Amino acid sequence: MKKVALGVEISEDRAHTSIVAAGFVSKGIILVDLLAYLTGTEATWTVLRLGKTRTVQSVLIDPHSPGAALIKPLTDAEVRVTQPSTSEIAVAHGTFLDELAAGRLRHAGQPELDAAVRHGAQRHGSDAARRWTCRRSPRPPLAVWGLLYGLADYDLLELVY
Repeated sequence: MKKVALGVEISEDRAHTSIVAAGFVSKGIILVDLLAYLTGTEATWTVLRLGKTRTVQSVLIDPHSPGAALIKPLTDAEVRVTQPSTSEIAVAHGTFLDELAAGRLRHAGQPELDAAVRHGAQRHGSDAARRWTCRRSPRPPLAVWGLLYGLADYDLLELVY
């Protein structure tokens, strides 16, 4: 998984920062991987380091979440941060659940991702469609949305189907 989209989030209690990657592992199959689960809220150096080992298509942060505190430090470090709108975040969460239900989404089996996927899938009501509500877990939908909607230099239909 060399070409990825990164979703970066700080937990509500600000105890952890997660960096989740989404990338295609084969035609139409997306792998979600928790690349970093950091203590505290400093993630700039880690994002920069990950950019040296992978082609990062996009770095996504919900501007209405605790992770918004990372936008300025990352931007200051010359990382282009995508800040999805509220409607795009709704699409991200719905798309994540749809890809999971369709069997096109895999995850690396880390305990934090297991909990996030299980919790998100169980909250399949209107709240899950708007926002991933895990208070301490990573939020993989942003990375998946960034991968699916952020690949300007690829024929998306060819990659996905």
